[in-house]
Amino acid sequence: MPPPSGPPHGALRLTALDIGQGSAIVVETAHHVLLFDAGPGPESTHAGERVVVPYLQAAGVHALDTLVISHADSDHSGGAAAVLDGVEVRQLLAALPPDHALWQRARATGALGVPCAAGQHWQWDGVDFAMLWPDAGPLRGKPNAHCCVLRVSTAARATADPGAPPRTALTALLAADIEAPVERTLLTRARDALRAQILLVPHHGSKTSSTEPFLDSIDPLIAVFQVGYFKYLP
Repeated sequence: MPPPSGPPHGALRLTALDIGQGSAIVVETAHHVLLFDAGPGPESTHAGERVVVPYLQAAGVHALDTLVISHADSDHSGGAAAVLDGVEVRQLLAALPPDHALWQRARATGALGVPCAAGQHWQWDGVDFAMLWPDAGPLRGKPNAHCCVLRVSTAARATADPGAPPRTALTALLAADIEAPVERTLLTRARDALRAQILLVPHHGSKTSSTEPFLDSIDPLIAVFQVGYFKYLP
């Protein structure tokens, strides 16, 4: 059976992988693929080699245009080494300390290493990608304070079928493990950019995050929680 093709031009496909306690989100456009975090690694469930890489291979994804590692916590970064070894990765976009082993691993596999920084923006196949956090420069504070926060959005447009209704705009906000202080900063500087139909809930739904004003500004229709079995975060 041939692997599924990408979504139509101007559309996106978002898949939250079942990796237990952690995060791994595949974002596909017509001709490009991004992986946002890679789940836990050998220190936990080996999700990178047991789930993420097999999923990509089964889906016919032989290369990732970008691998985003939102921060150094192992439930987000632990599977990255397996991904770098298992598929071609063209760019590692990450909020990791300069001496983190993944930078060297990425270079060894031929991937370009770029730190995440607010203001980064690109477009693939009519789909917009915008990095909202962290600020450029040295990483400050604990890892949750400088997570990569990525906004992915499509525009409303007519479909190829003249009789079909126009395709509505869609936005997904991938918020990693940001906590209340970062949420407040984003509200102050980028409130209009936060509204999204799909939200990867910050910090797996922990009480450290998802403040009421932040959620009100996003007003999501779908909230995605990537958590492990009986992993009730305080």
